[in-house]
Amino acid sequence: MLLKNARLIPYLTEGFEGGLADVLIEGERIAAIYPASMGPEGAEALDLGGKTLMPGMYDLHIHLYFHDHNFEHLSLLGQNQHFVNCLKYAKTALRHGYTSVRDVGNPDYIGPAVRDSVNAGVSIGPRIYTAGYCITPTAMGNETFANLYDEFDDPAEALGVCRREMCHGIDFLKYMVTGAGANANGSPGALVTTREELEAMQRAAETLGTRIAGHAHGADGVLLAAQVGIWTIEHATLINDEAIEEILRHNCRSALVPTMMPIHEQKNAGLYGDYPEYLIRSIEILYSGLPKLVEAARAGIMIGWGMDTSMETLDRLPGYEFLARRDIGFTNREMLEQATINSAKILGVDDELGTVKAGKLADLIAVDGKPDEDIECMYKLPDVVIKGGVRYF
Repeated sequence: MLLKNARLIPYLTEGFEGGLADVLIEGERIAAIYPASMGPEGAEALDLGGKTLMPGMYDLHIHLYFHDHNFEHLSLLGQNQHFVNCLKYAKTALRHGYTSVRDVGNPDYIGPAVRDSVNAGVSIGPRIYTAGYCITPTAMGNETFANLYDEFDDPAEALGVCRREMCHGIDFLKYMVTGAGANANGSPGALVTTREELEAMQRAAETLGTRIAGHAHGADGVLLAAQVGIWTIEHATLINDEAIEEILRHNCRSALVPTMMPIHEQKNAGLYGDYPEYLIRSIEILYSGLPKLVEAARAGIMIGWGMDTSMETLDRLPGYEFLARRDIGFTNREMLEQATINSAKILGVDDELGTVKAGKLADLIAVDGKPDEDIECMYKLPDVVIKGGVRYF
């Protein structure tokens, strides 16, 4: 396949300098990048007409079973329906240009089944990296996600709990360091773990050759996760200067994966509706901390791209995470790098993905507009979505 007259973004492209380009795909990889109209004859051609070609995007914080945000209803669904919903969401995420996702928790170990279904070509979806259950200490509000959480409270049990997860074919571990905004009766900023428990989890992960995505809204949780060396700190919504300095002091061994879309949407779009008081209170608290994440990024901390939204909301508000991050102060370049190369680096796959480069896997999207100049063109679906050299949309 030859993608003709593609507009490339310099900082998301390697090994090519110039304006429009012809990008040759052979098999699952980018074979070469030529100046426009210089590509070889004979290949199946797709003329992009100056549309921007960029790497496929990443969602490092997705729950594929989040068909919608009716958590009470989701808790009542059986394994089969969750599996079907996950397949739908995987296809939807790919349609939105997310060629790689990291599923940070599903009931019934559905994540590995969906990943394997996509890898086998049985269903359509992005590259999926998946956890199993969300491992958590017993805490107020856990009943909201009773079918998602695996509770344990004895540090001596950490290795056994992690082994059980690994036996189900998961790619990494998910652990709750603080409360969650949607947990009834819980406090999103409050620590629910202890240093001893978190250190036991980290030792277990290292022993088993895997890593931990640690859920932490509050500054105390972000600080503790940074001190222990957790791989990624999810949300980090109420991060403060002390936590930022701690991450820097440890040479940024922890990356941050903010998820601004749900908080921003609910705070600014007047969508509280019939939300319970605890959820409205959580949104107000969490929204206040978002601008600090811009400071964290500019201090040198790696920031990835996550949305933590439902399939229904993503379809209703495509590209909303860009709007949310723009509104708190991120630049177009910062956002585009977070959604592509930064997230690839966090996953450790930047040698194969994350930029447009000859030799890398052909995970690409074409958008109608110039997102490096006007990010609003990302508020709609991409015109072309390619994964592994195959055009899906």
